[in-house]
Amino acid sequence: MKNVQIPHELLLDIARYILMVDNGQEPMPELRNKVIDGILMKLEKIEQHENYSKYKSATTEKDKEEYKNKYFDSIGIPEEYRW
Repeated sequence: MKNVQIPHELLLDIARYILMVDNGQEPMPELRNKVIDGILMKLEKIEQHENYSKYKSATTEKDKEEYKNKYFDSIGIPEEYRW
């Protein structure tokens, strides 16, 4: 299992959210949205990193091109600026 770093503020928001739910309180919608947005952003970054790693370690040119394009798509580089 790999370790993943998250921003300090996101960790605190997740902890607040979980503690509120455990205590039977309804979390504020803003807090819920912040937690969801933060987790989704982190998942996107993990996917970007995985695609970049697969691109760099691919053994065939076909695989290399596929993961390079997935990586560029995920970070928003238009096709006309790709090499």
